[in-house]
Amino acid sequence: MNMDGNVSVWCKAILNICLEGIPPLEQFEDANEHYYAYGVEKINPPKDYRTADTRIRIVGVGNKKTNALYLVQFESPATE
Repeated sequence: MNMDGNVSVWCKAILNICLEGIPPLEQFEDANEHYYAYGVEKINPPKDYRTADTRIRIVGVGNKKTNALYLVQFESPATE
């Protein structure tokens, strides 16, 4: 996804929307001259298509030179 403007602002905004109003278990942020990274982890309560809590970690990495943003989501049972 190519974003106009500051990739770190977009990265943080999109990942905070992904929290869906659920308080994060963890948030982390890192940057260097080439990349910006921001991540959140949360526990999603059961939804219609699943019966147990789910632990979700979403990581965004922004390339400062190209202004491209990459999002990766990891999901597992909340107990793992």
